[in-house]
Amino acid sequence: MKLSLRVLAAVVCAIPAVLPAQFSTSTQPDCGKYTLVRLADGSFACERYATFPWFAAGQGWSTQIPMFTAPVAPVNGQTRGVQFQFGLGPGASVTAVYGGLAGSYGTFNFVQPPILAANSARLDILSAVGCGFAGCFLTNDLAYGPLWVQMDAPDLQTLEAGTSVRLSVSGAAVSDCRVNS
Repeated sequence: MKLSLRVLAAVVCAIPAVLPAQFSTSTQPDCGKYTLVRLADGSFACERYATFPWFAAGQGWSTQIPMFTAPVAPVNGQTRGVQFQFGLGPGASVTAVYGGLAGSYGTFNFVQPPILAANSARLDILSAVGCGFAGCFLTNDLAYGPLWVQMDAPDLQTLEAGTSVRLSVSGAAVSDCRVNS
């Protein structure tokens, strides 16, 4: 299932981890209760998964996902961080949504914000998108369904520093979900 979520659909808005930071390590870390994974480049990371049961966007609804990574000390002078990944879950009413990070908006169904230690970011999901043979377009439909989140970090301490993720849905009512240790 993890592989199918990573290749969700053709429309992708991905932010590569090009920051001067460490998101994985060349040696196997102790991941405690989390999953140890070997990444495609041969490096290792501690990984954590969660599912938010509901998001909404369009028709007066929007979803915001603030992410925060607490301070952790550099290792050998290298800043550490958490590679967050969000995607539309199975059962979502649409295959893509409109939104993004820090005002950089576009159409996506999967996004990867890297967050350095002691930093934060917010993912906004603003409206539904329809996609067809001619491309994707904003619709007046309501987008809703589950969102999945995956977090990768070079070690247990950094992963636990980055597990403060909160999903807030606003519109006629407010729903609030959190991923905590």
